[in-house]
Amino acid sequence: MSRAGDLRNITATGTASEDNYVLTYDDASKKVSLEAAAGGDVVDDTTPQLGGNLDVNGKSIVSTGMAEIDITSDGVLDLNANNGNVDITSIGGSVFLAGDTGDMKFINTYNGVFHFKDTANNSNNGPIIELFRDPPSGTMDGYNIGTIDFVATNTSNTTPHVYARMYVEADDGSNNTEDGSIRFRMSSSGTEAFNRSDTMILKHELVSINGKVGIGSSTISPSDYYAKDLVVGAADEGGITIVNGTTEQGYLMFADGTGGSPDARFRGYIGYDHNIEHMQMTSGGILKFLVNNTTQAMTVDTSGRLTVGSIGTDTTLSGGQPALQVTGSGFNGYMAAVRRDTSQYSSGIILAKSRSSTADNFTALADNDQIGGIIFIGDDGTDLDTYGATIQAEVN
Repeated sequence: MSRAGDLRNITATGTASEDNYVLTYDDASKKVSLEAAAGGDVVDDTTPQLGGNLDVNGKSIVSTGMAEIDITSDGVLDLNANNGNVDITSIGGSVFLAGDTGDMKFINTYNGVFHFKDTANNSNNGPIIELFRDPPSGTMDGYNIGTIDFVATNTSNTTPHVYARMYVEADDGSNNTEDGSIRFRMSSSGTEAFNRSDTMILKHELVSINGKVGIGSSTISPSDYYAKDLVVGAADEGGITIVNGTTEQGYLMFADGTGGSPDARFRGYIGYDHNIEHMQMTSGGILKFLVNNTTQAMTVDTSGRLTVGSIGTDTTLSGGQPALQVTGSGFNGYMAAVRRDTSQYSSGIILAKSRSSTADNFTALADNDQIGGIIFIGDDGTDLDTYGATIQAEVN
């Protein structure tokens, strides 16, 4: 209808009622006609521009010349595909926007699939779903950027229930410098308790899980175990591996703080130095080895003294505390050296003395220096300091 002269020969055909006519324009005959609607092509558009019902029995709503098509809902916008899929296709790009002006609350596909497809294939990443918001106060720090809820009903409750929630939050920094984090939360015992602490957070170079973690098997229930924060379920020869370079060190550390002196970040640890092939165990206090869960088998105290046995360490023997003790009841109080080979030599005890205080360095003894000794002590009711007998060897 670009030329006013084309508007002529306006006629009416058919017998349909006035409110069911369709206004058509035939460019070939330059004719405008009122024709009876066929099969309800246009039905009951009571308020054509605002608030009415528009039924289109065709297939497509198409724009050309880079024109936009805007569908705006003042309330809930429902997209329903009873027997197929809901396809949203980006012809010229691969970014899909949602938010700002509408409440796209439900998109129902029944047994179908909700598709986002980039037909132009001009993106290295494929289709992108973009949830966008402006900062509420000049910075997004600490604010939720977007949320995806996973909702379902069950047989006992027909009300939609949010079983899990995934959302993105801006963290740590001023405007344009924040790190983003993806957070996952799950409902518990039928409650949508999404403000609880059991949240999994994914950040740059960090995975933070506020809750218990089971790895290796979907049947692992961390709550079944005593140390339940991290449980690894492994098959035969499974386990945990720490990998380092050939000149690097690796650690399994125990901390009770983040600094100070001594450093609370490593109050105890097991470490391996690959550069010198050296394994070490470190304790901020006593290093204790237990058997049968609770029985003390060996203890190294803070002075480096080693006690073997289940009874404990005597603090003084002959006025001091030797570097090695064997304590126990019955035969556990004995020490034995057994040699098993085909040579002519027996086992033995070596007592040696040097005037050098450095290992593998040697300084000769002087006259009257003692070389070694055996001391026999009995409990006198007060201590274990009283000699019963001694055997000494010295330089003469």
